[in-house]
Amino acid sequence: MVLKIVYGFALIVCVCMPTNYGDDECLENYIATCAKISSLYPESEAAHLIVAGDLNCHNNSRFYVTLNQFVSEHCLMISDMTRLTDAFTYSNEALNTFTWIDHILCGSTFDSLITDCHAHYEFISSDHKPLCVVFEKIISSSELFIDVESSNNTVLDWSNVDQRSIYRYQHVLYSALKDIDIPGIVLENNNISITECVDKISQYYELVISCIQVACYKTIPKRVCGVRVE
Repeated sequence: MVLKIVYGFALIVCVCMPTNYGDDECLENYIATCAKISSLYPESEAAHLIVAGDLNCHNNSRFYVTLNQFVSEHCLMISDMTRLTDAFTYSNEALNTFTWIDHILCGSTFDSLITDCHAHYEFISSDHKPLCVVFEKIISSSELFIDVESSNNTVLDWSNVDQRSIYRYQHVLYSALKDIDIPGIVLENNNISITECVDKISQYYELVISCIQVACYKTIPKRVCGVRVE
């Protein structure tokens, strides 16, 4: 996936890398998969690369040399390993083997924007524990706004909304709202002027309304004005 961000375009690759079975074939497959990702990067014409997911590799793995070569070649960092200690992202059914094989790889620009990194040990639905990484404001707030005027020949058709549309709407709206900062200065700073306070609340209100607009136009069925779609 190529995502437009404040620093240009980024290629985001979610992976499930080959498993280490101890033979030469799996190592060859691992090297080939790294090469495939390397070929995708220039083809995408993206300025940044992020690789995340099941890398099937820890620092004592025979794949680690190959992974480090890939990281070095693309000037990446293993961002989770620079922040966590004694973590694990995989455990077997017997709960006697714990390894750290899920990672996120990104360049120094993105690494500097990480505000949180942790594994969700509370999840028990899989032998892997989700690795959560939070980036700070990599998408400009202006990207949240849509050109309503360009869509003035269509209207939202709420009569054709089904449960799937509602779920998608909830997901898109939540994803947009969680990136908006509540103007805490309004709540904490007694020295702020009324004008500044009103301005910050107005900006916050506009961002929230824009998120709702985006969620609606991305997920709710539409119809041409004056024409009802049955």
